[in-house]
Amino acid sequence: MTPFLPPELERDIFELFVASSGTKSIPPLLRVARRVKLWLEPSLYRIALVGPSRSEKKRLELEDTENALLQAEVLIAAIQHGRLPPSFFDAHVHHVFVDSLGYPIPSRDTILAALTGTTDLFLLNILAAPSLLANVRRMPLRHLQANLGSLFRAPTDLTSVVGSVDFSAPMFAQLTHLAVFDDLTECPTAEWAAGLAGLPALTHLSFGHNEEHPLFWEVLGGRGCAALRVFVVLVDFEHETLQKALELQKALERDERAVIMEDHKTYEGEKDWYRGARGSDDYWERAEGLLRERRLSRRR
Repeated sequence: MTPFLPPELERDIFELFVASSGTKSIPPLLRVARRVKLWLEPSLYRIALVGPSRSEKKRLELEDTENALLQAEVLIAAIQHGRLPPSFFDAHVHHVFVDSLGYPIPSRDTILAALTGTTDLFLLNILAAPSLLANVRRMPLRHLQANLGSLFRAPTDLTSVVGSVDFSAPMFAQLTHLAVFDDLTECPTAEWAAGLAGLPALTHLSFGHNEEHPLFWEVLGGRGCAALRVFVVLVDFEHETLQKALELQKALERDERAVIMEDHKTYEGEKDWYRGARGSDDYWERAEGLLRERRLSRRR
């Protein structure tokens, strides 16, 4: 197909069309011309869902649930058959959601081994597995949401709930946003406080907990994370925990970086991640907004 328009204008038209109609419109356009395929195909893989695809897509309420190109099975085929080179995945696949529940570990590991350019990773239902940790260690992560104790725990360790987290690992070196899913009652406070304090780029940190915990004050204190700007505690405002949550809110508000937000159940958290991966506001942005409002109100 010979172009009638300047390539830059033609590309803008195609990309605007996809932006308005969603990724479900891309597959037919890939057959228009090679240049169109080069422009648009990366958008299909920018967000990768690794897990039981149909259930994940329904759960995340994707706007294009019929688009099979987002499914893990297609990723596996593209990787194993060499339909796309490793450089493609490294350059274009940056947001990855992994649900290990009921999904074959070899398939998961095959996909993650190829996604070496992942900067935004959400790990759900993970069990201790050296292969998973090895793949995650190679990623240049900026955003991570995971149960760190499960990720680092050795499969042969049957005595502890959480593993010894190696916060000095390269996977943490560029990390700016960290959402911790661990049960803090099982985490060694001193070890975690020292590890988190050593993360040079960390600006956003969140925990899910319904009452005060010593780790909060270690992180927010003088020896805490130097670059930290946003500290979120996700609480469950249920009747039986409401009083403790309110006490925690009052205590944390003394620090201008700290904010309490309602903890949505797992599915809501997953949908929140997906919104953020697509460029919409997520709970990090909402937390920043709450902190701005609080600072402004204190100046009045």
